[in-house]
Amino acid sequence: MNSITTILQMKRWLFTGLLFLSFAITNAQDPSSWTLLHDENGLKFYYQQLECSGHNLVHLKVENTTGSDINALYVVKINDGQYDLEFPQFLVDLKAGTTATSTCEEPDPQYTIPLGPQMSVVSISLSVNL
Repeated sequence: MNSITTILQMKRWLFTGLLFLSFAITNAQDPSSWTLLHDENGLKFYYQQLECSGHNLVHLKVENTTGSDINALYVVKINDGQYDLEFPQFLVDLKAGTTATSTCEEPDPQYTIPLGPQMSVVSISLSVNL
């Protein structure tokens, strides 16, 4: 009787683990879900808002599509319909033809903006100084 209980508990844990894994795979970031935010002189900024490990985050992706290295400062402004939030200057230092990004799996503080639990992006703007 004890071994049957143990087997049932193991099956329950296995089922729970598989359910969690399928949820994680279903909610994985889709590269096509990035929204173009800003395109200036071959420097492209994209964003997406996701929940990662219970945290509400805006991830940024920056592509340098030029033939030369770029150093730029950028400021992100987010409006959630109630508040205007401004995030300080970030430095982008990208080699020609490269991309920098933050994802749930590989977060990068330089390209991640935390939001409050009930906040969602209504509008987002960016200013760039090349």
